[in-house]
Amino acid sequence: MSTMEKLFMQIFEEKNKIVEQVRHQTLLFDQQLAAKCLLEGIAPPPWLWSPSFPSAPSAATGL
Repeated sequence: MSTMEKLFMQIFEEKNKIVEQVRHQTLLFDQQLAAKCLLEGIAPPPWLWSPSFPSAPSAATGL
């Protein structure tokens, strides 16, 4: 592989890392926002709940 090809590979690998970091940060923000809504006594909108969320909205009704 030439030096130029290696550089392109590094660029694309770095781009993929950045995209994954942004996805992860978005997930964390969504979870934080949903938790804040629950703490304020507001039911989070359905689009905010993630399937990977540890608790379901129905579990919060017992608060």
